[in-house]
Order: sequence, then C-alpha cells, then structure tokens
Amino acid sequence: MLKADVKLPNSDILLPKGSFVNTNLYSIMRSNWIDRPDDFIPERWASSNPQLPALKEMLIPFSHGKRSCIGMNLAKFQLRYVAANLVHYFDFELVGEPTFEYFVTFKPDELMIKFKERQL
Repeated sequence: MLKADVKLPNSDILLPKGSFVNTNLYSIMRSNWIDRPDDFIPERWASSNPQLPALKEMLIPFSHGKRSCIGMNLAKFQLRYVAANLVHYFDFELVGEPTFEYFVTFKPDELMIKFKERQL
C-alpha cells in the first residue's frame, strides 16, 4: 500500500495514497532494454556486461524487505552445495533444444539432458 501519492515518471498517471501496487515479476526481467531476454545466456551475469548493475537491481527471487523469504539463506546454501557436487561428479550434455511453458513463472516443458558420472 502506498504511503504517499506517486506520479509515474514520463506519464500523467497519479497513484493515490493508500493504493495497492503489485508487480508482475515475470515481466521485470523482460524489459525492452535487456538483450535477448528469453535466451539462456550465462554471460549476461559476467562482470564485463554493462547491463549487470541494472540486472542485479531487478533480480529478487526471494522477495525483498521485511517480508522476504525466511528460508532464503538455507536455499542459497543448498543450491551451491548441490550444484558444486553435480558439476564435480558428473558431465552434462544438452539433448536437443528445450521448450518452455509460461504461466506466472516459466519452466522447461521438454528439457532433456544426458549425463554420465566422471571417473575421478
């Protein structure tokens, strides 16, 4: 809920105090200024990308502020641990091109990956 009147930049729209405002998180990362927003480009997050500061500002997977996800730190730790072990013990190969299903978020509809255990 807005605590004061807000005038949208470059617009005549005024949002009155007390209005409820919601953001479509899917659309945040699909702004016009993002290069190829629907493509998987890991280099997008490299420090050499000039768009990185703005991208980091927009990335809020666990929400933000006093109502952010209580399990955020545990989830981040688990992701790092599992990812490190998978990369350490297995080799991966993408089989074909994935398709995606879109709703509130998007998920792979047909994602096939071939993997084999590494000989350490």
